Amino acid sequence: MILMARSDYAYTPTTKEYFEDLHELMAQAAFHHDENHVWHKDKRLKKVEPGSLDPIVKQTLETPSAPYAPASKITSQANFTPTTGVEKKVLQIRQTFGSHNFDLTTEDIKTEHALAENRVPLEIYAPRDRKGLGDLPAMVYIHGGGFFAGAVEVTRNMCKYYAEKIPAVVFSVDYRLTPEYAAPDAANDCYTAVSWVHQHAADYQVNPNQIVVNGDSSGGNLSAVMSYFDAQRGNHYLAGQVELYPVTSLDPKLSDQHQWSWDQYHIIPSEYENISTAMKQMKDSNNLIDPTYVRNMSVDDPSISPLLIPAEVAKKMVPALVVTDEFDYLRPQGYDYAKLMAQNGVEAHYINYKGMMHAFTDKFGIYPQAQDCALEVIKWIRQRFNQ
Repeated sequence: MILMARSDYAYTPTTKEYFEDLHELMAQAAFHHDENHVWHKDKRLKKVEPGSLDPIVKQTLETPSAPYAPASKITSQANFTPTTGVEKKVLQIRQTFGSHNFDLTTEDIKTEHALAENRVPLEIYAPRDRKGLGDLPAMVYIHGGGFFAGAVEVTRNMCKYYAEKIPAVVFSVDYRLTPEYAAPDAANDCYTAVSWVHQHAADYQVNPNQIVVNGDSSGGNLSAVMSYFDAQRGNHYLAGQVELYPVTSLDPKLSDQHQWSWDQYHIIPSEYENISTAMKQMKDSNNLIDPTYVRNMSVDDPSISPLLIPAEVAKKMVPALVVTDEFDYLRPQGYDYAKLMAQNGVEAHYINYKGMMHAFTDKFGIYPQAQDCALEVIKWIRQRFNQ
């Protein structure tokens, strides 16, 4: 695999730089069992000064690449006209989301499409040559985007990589976005997909006992909610849950209760403005999500804020891998979710990438941390299923 420069990126690492950094990250393999019973590790490149962004993140912040915001097919079917200022703003911001990235697969990955019940679109990736593989694990992937943006196209390359390297059949969900729709529509679409994958496992040569859900950011929220639904309803379709820099609380009071503060972040003075501005924007996004996504539901419903999943359900949930990044308003929430799982007897692993900011896996094949994160997920899944 050779990384090629692209005109829509201000910065692309050389192949040598990229793989040197990737191999350094891959060597940081050991977890430790922390005081909250979470299997924990931090990953940092030696060149990244404590309290500082990785140099590649600095460069992409200074000269950002063009957004990549394909339309959600299921959302585009809505007959919707924005009527409020918030709705209009959300639709404008939607066009600024996403990032082009790279296909790092080295084998032929077949892409198919299907419609689950209620016409929920799925994009499906699997190794074309399955000789000798038998039934494979499945991953249901839920893209991020603040519940109002994002698309399966943005996460396609990472999902294809999962399909090749686990190997697995990966089902990427195109779910209904806000403001055209509101909660619980997105969660219902995603659980429809989970149920459909379980019911159609034989059609795709999938082991129905090896289905994992995975999602990033708001998709990480929905991944946690899928595990919650699965345990609450007693279906046991899932064997694992992965959350990448998830939002696990949309309740400002809950965030206060979990003692969010700037003291949780060490930022060197020369980078404070860049980092704090991005984190404040993330914190302020609740002002858009609450009136559009949450709408008539309560922010203290566990299907909105998974940090509020009650203990009697949490203890029945499947093992979790939670990944966060250092300079992210959501980092404490991500760790608190891993802690919630661990304190209820659920095996929980947690990885924090130093020097990174929110949505770093969108830069798959550009940030070595994004590929390393995928490799950590792959390793975790393979170990779960003794592969």
